[in-house]
Amino acid sequence: MTAPGFFAEASLYQTSRHYYAPVACDQTGGLPGLFPAQSFIIDEGAYLTERFKYYIPGPPTQLPPCRWCYIQGLACCNELCVDWTKDTNNCGGCGNVCPSGQSCQGGQCGCPGSQEYCGGSCVDTTSDPNNCGSCLHTCPANSTCQNGNCECNNGYCPKGSSCTSTSSDPNNCGSCLHTCPANSTCQNGKCECNTGYCPKGNSCTSTNTSSDPNNCGYCEHTCSSGVCCNSSCLDSDQVCCGGGIPCGNESCCQDGKCLATKSVAGAPVCCPDGSTCYKGAPECCYQ
Repeated sequence: MTAPGFFAEASLYQTSRHYYAPVACDQTGGLPGLFPAQSFIIDEGAYLTERFKYYIPGPPTQLPPCRWCYIQGLACCNELCVDWTKDTNNCGGCGNVCPSGQSCQGGQCGCPGSQEYCGGSCVDTTSDPNNCGSCLHTCPANSTCQNGNCECNNGYCPKGSSCTSTSSDPNNCGSCLHTCPANSTCQNGKCECNTGYCPKGNSCTSTNTSSDPNNCGYCEHTCSSGVCCNSSCLDSDQVCCGGGIPCGNESCCQDGKCLATKSVAGAPVCCPDGSTCYKGAPECCYQ
């Protein structure tokens, strides 16, 4: 009667007319040699295949660990069966531990998918702002990594190796490459002329807003009368006296003062200082 045991299948090697199965018995998982798992004598001319079923006495639990590993098609490391093709602690060989974040793929340590190993971890260089396009290539502030390229966020534009704000950069005001004219600054995405300057076409021109009828008091404030006096628009029958004093319609300006007038041959003439007659009176009046 056959002793208790089981049949296994493994590659066999021929030595004369005996057949042996190789097994990984050392701690490195190598193949140190052959062991006669079961020797058999077969008839001359018998047909042999690369794999052969053979009988091993005793149940699998009674086998040495390494022999049982081999029968399962696995390697043996520290008397444990491991798969060198995907074991991260024994990748391609016993004790070959994959770095943190890497996995064992086909017996080699590597990052999953298209990721790359950068700075001790696996990263996606198509989207990682600290490893954008390649390891350690860092994107500047106010940008993201898109398809391996650093792209400035909305509201920012490339400027050298940085991203500049379109709300304050005079060379990228409101949008990229929109440049503000001379004598102006970019404020909240708009070009604003500096103090003492007003817009004129696409430029900023020096302007006296205290007397300019097209920019009276402030830029683009136009006086309908055409007269701006001390930053205020006058009526059409008013005059601006020296020092920016507006003279009423019953007076005239002389030596920087608003004076009463008299009519001479239908034309207004300034009265001496101190007279009180209204404009158009024939004579200057005094109190």
